[in-house]
Amino acid sequence: MKKPFTLPKQIIFALAVLLICISVTKSFSQVIVYTNDTGGVLNSVAAHITADTLKRVNGAARLSTPCTHGFSTRGFTNASTYSDTTKAVQITVAPNSGYHLKIDSFKADLRSSTTGPGKARFAYSLDGGTTWTDQGTDQTPNNSTNCDSTVTCRWSHTVLVNYPGNLMFRIYGFNASVSTGTGNMQLLNLIISGSTIITTMVPEIGFDENSFTISPNPIRQNATISYHLNHDETVSLKVYNVIGQLVKDLAGAESQAGGTKNYSLSAIEPGIYFVKLTVGNSSYLKKIIKL
Repeated sequence: MKKPFTLPKQIIFALAVLLICISVTKSFSQVIVYTNDTGGVLNSVAAHITADTLKRVNGAARLSTPCTHGFSTRGFTNASTYSDTTKAVQITVAPNSGYHLKIDSFKADLRSSTTGPGKARFAYSLDGGTTWTDQGTDQTPNNSTNCDSTVTCRWSHTVLVNYPGNLMFRIYGFNASVSTGTGNMQLLNLIISGSTIITTMVPEIGFDENSFTISPNPIRQNATISYHLNHDETVSLKVYNVIGQLVKDLAGAESQAGGTKNYSLSAIEPGIYFVKLTVGNSSYLKKIIKL
């Protein structure tokens, strides 16, 4: 009688390690859902995600007599072009510890009063509001005196939010027909769609000897990446964009002698990046911003 086939222990162990290391994605279509609460309270927040209520920023104000549905905001500028300093409605979304968040799209129903704002713009920030990425085109709220008479505005765009960071999403209003701030905007049915991801990237942690530095940060032209090795080690140094694509391979799993190492980082487009330093079996990740 033939013995049953069994895999060698070494292969079983290797497969187990592989299964542990494979990233796991928990898919869902709606990260947050806001429907029509006048105080901006959300209807639902996906598992492993934290989100606050809607709020008015940059001097935007609540109407004294708002619509009975939705988030009503007044005080918009009559400037004809978008600026990230103009009045807006904001929500902050963050993955919980052990997770990352991949955003796929933003959607909201908007209405403006007869005095504006005539235009709106979607934008987000991954660095606490220091820099903003906007949709690049204007949305047009439905101009109507009737509450709830909205038009649906959308932005299909992929954003990776790595723990412990967060995503600040704003809907800016501008191009009001008057400068007195009497124009108002009503927001209904805000939906941010995407999925949670487990262990897709090494979380940002401190380097014990404080030798792994990037200066200056944010970057305007060039920056210097520096670190110190106490003894000979195998090192790799790579730069990734926010969706995990390799942008620069500065050192690729090469043996380096002990001492201080310096690398020049230049010729990258404006945006947010992650510098991953791997020393032996340990990896360290730092976020950088190119202005």
